[in-house]
Amino acid sequence: MNDSLMNKSSPDIDKLAGIEYYTTEFEGIGGTIKKNTEDFHVQEIINDIFLSQISPEQTANNIFPVYEIRKKGIDSSHAILTLRKKTGLDLKIVGIKDAKATTIQYASSSSTRKIIKNIDLGKIKLTLVTSQENQLKRTIW
Repeated sequence: MNDSLMNKSSPDIDKLAGIEYYTTEFEGIGGTIKKNTEDFHVQEIINDIFLSQISPEQTANNIFPVYEIRKKGIDSSHAILTLRKKTGLDLKIVGIKDAKATTIQYASSSSTRKIIKNIDLGKIKLTLVTSQENQLKRTIW
């Protein structure tokens, strides 16, 4: 691998998400796939198993809040970090979504006592949608 690329430090915002260095072996081709964040839309799909375990309200069994995150122009890791700083919520997401897109994804919180109904931070919107027995986790279909 080219040592100059291995030593290419990441921007500070990426370091906050744990990305210290970029390690690609090539500089790229210089093309443009998406010009504006509105050119690419991503929405997570919730599977039937998850849907069967949710409740519109917290119950004795469904204690973990589940949120919808709508974001534009910021990747998932940085959106979660921003939400943590503003709300104190420790959110878990299923997958990382593109920064150069408008996206809708879901997150759960380990906090069963601190529940936020809605927050609008401009490029990030968090909305409480349901409660579930367990925190969200990645599944492979």
